[in-house]
Amino acid sequence: MIYNNVEPATTLWELWDSPFEGPGMNSRNHIMFGGVGEWFYSGLLGITQTSDSISYQSIIFKPAITTDPRLPFASGSINTPRGKVGLQWSRSASPLSYNYAVSVPVSSVGQVFIPCESSCKGILITEGGNPIWKNNQFVSGVVGVNGASVQDKFIVIVVGSGDFKFSSSNYSFRGQKLSKISILSSK
Repeated sequence: MIYNNVEPATTLWELWDSPFEGPGMNSRNHIMFGGVGEWFYSGLLGITQTSDSISYQSIIFKPAITTDPRLPFASGSINTPRGKVGLQWSRSASPLSYNYAVSVPVSSVGQVFIPCESSCKGILITEGGNPIWKNNQFVSGVVGVNGASVQDKFIVIVVGSGDFKFSSSNYSFRGQKLSKISILSSK
């Protein structure tokens, strides 16, 4: 908060050297760190919309998960006209694992980006114990999970409305690396 004894201000003014009145002073209420706050939602949490989305109808969940041990988790939500959009992620270093909790409001769809390491091959993804990704392809049949595909170093899961819990772990089996990602839903 800024407070100037000469010109009492508790917010950032549009012009620092302007008089109190007149055409030079158009606004006295500018948020100081709004760009940083927005980055927490769209960058660190990775909650954004597709370019053609209106009121969070089509949501992207692509968090910027860091390997820095000082930032092992992030959590937040946005109240939208359709309802709450939320994401919570955490990372454990040993063994390497990721956990997500995703909230998609009614009448919305979500794309959840699950990171792969160098290759997305050999990954098994389940929802409630039922496979939705096996042998490098989508397995249909689970309510709420509408599709999946590989994009760059991510498996993108397309989900409808609901609350989903995603868990991803890497396992070693006879010297081969096998990744397993489990998705649990509480609908």
